Amino acid sequence: MFVSTIIGNLGSNAEFKTKDGREFVTFSLGVNDRWKDNEGKDHEETQWISCVLDGRNDNLLPYLVKGATVCVMGRTKAKL
Repeated sequence: MFVSTIIGNLGSNAEFKTKDGREFVTFSLGVNDRWKDNEGKDHEETQWISCVLDGRNDNLLPYLVKGATVCVMGRTKAKL
């Protein structure tokens, strides 16, 4: 099993969805990486990670709003 801990900012408000009778919450998490190159020039890159929480999770929706900083821990599926 591949488990990750990710800290980042929400790109938009989380959404409650249903599909085939299953309930879940989806959101995108942006993780920023900043560095300087050999010439001293600043660089910044944002990596977007799609997250899915199984279940209704209505109590979390008020907190999962655009710009909020969150920590997500759980099973990871990598798409190459």
